[in-house]
Amino acid sequence: DSGQLHQYDAKSVLSSVQVLIFDLDGTLIDSAADIRRALNLALADEDLPGIELEAVRLMIGRGPEVLLQRALAHLGETADAGRVAQLTAAFRQHYTEQDHDLSRLLPGAADCLAALAQQGIRAAVCSNKPTPNCLEVLEDLGVAQRFAVIQGSGDGLPLKPDPAPLNAIIDRLGVRAEAT
Repeated sequence: DSGQLHQYDAKSVLSSVQVLIFDLDGTLIDSAADIRRALNLALADEDLPGIELEAVRLMIGRGPEVLLQRALAHLGETADAGRVAQLTAAFRQHYTEQDHDLSRLLPGAADCLAALAQQGIRAAVCSNKPTPNCLEVLEDLGVAQRFAVIQGSGDGLPLKPDPAPLNAIIDRLGVRAEAT
């Protein structure tokens, strides 16, 4: 490449796209406060102190096991595999049992999804959050019907960043990767 910046016309780029796949947390929704609540309940089960929201925001990503490893490191606690597994199970239980009243669509997300639908572009979600939790929060936020596929964890596929969940969506929708 000559090192020059390329200008892209959004309409021409979108003309070849049939499916747009979104991550969920931090991309379409801000769920950090709900994640924090479940995390702090799991930590309290072990008599550990809670963690502030802004610190939790920096810990989110790559699934709940990593979240718990990061939380324990933040607290200066040991993060052996057994402890992480126990806290992860508690986190998942608390997250599943709570309502998702603290989660919000990010600004522009609803408009983006509506514009994609108008253009005839299907949308999908690929998340490390368990599929039932993805469905529940998207239904609560009134946008679940906008997605052709909602793929979360717990369906026998590895977690992102492994490409298997993305490939499963592409296969399920019968599109070429180049059109996704």
